[in-house]
Amino acid sequence: MEGENSVSDNPTPETTQAPQGGREPGPVPYGTFAATNKALRAAEAELARLQPLATEAEQLRQQLESANAAIETAKAAGAVKLDLALAGAEGSYLDYLAGRYLGTPAEGRPSASDWAAGLKESERAFFRASSPAPTTLQPPKTNPDNGTLPAHGDGADPPLTDELIARMDMADYQRRRDEIMAWMTKKRAR
Repeated sequence: MEGENSVSDNPTPETTQAPQGGREPGPVPYGTFAATNKALRAAEAELARLQPLATEAEQLRQQLESANAAIETAKAAGAVKLDLALAGAEGSYLDYLAGRYLGTPAEGRPSASDWAAGLKESERAFFRASSPAPTTLQPPKTNPDNGTLPAHGDGADPPLTDELIARMDMADYQRRRDEIMAWMTKKRAR
């Protein structure tokens, strides 16, 4: 049974079939040969023309991959620097601290803000001194018109000036935003 009906995977002269119709192929007509040879030479010339372009395209693809990797690295470093700055790191140390943070193995590394909080306790020199609580705005000491103290003992907001607006904290600015915008519009119209 073993030898019967077995099909060989490798064709042998006994298992190959003759071309359709049972005839062997004859010689190729010269016209067909010349046209095929001409097409082959044209294809080889086109390949020779396109090969440098393909090489250049591969180089550009590698440069693009390298640039994309550099962009991702810069984005990661920027995000770390932002976290460090928000944690109070001095600006002159941001590059150094980001390099230290990114130099640690990513596996098991805390977030940049958590890392900065721990570093803030152990290496205070890299961080700004805690800023004091914001003070409330004080009215100007003298009135620019006549040199006398302004009369604002009733708790009203002091009149707007460029200096007063520059010294405002965000809460005061937001509270008086509409008044400031109207004052600035009026000031420009003068």
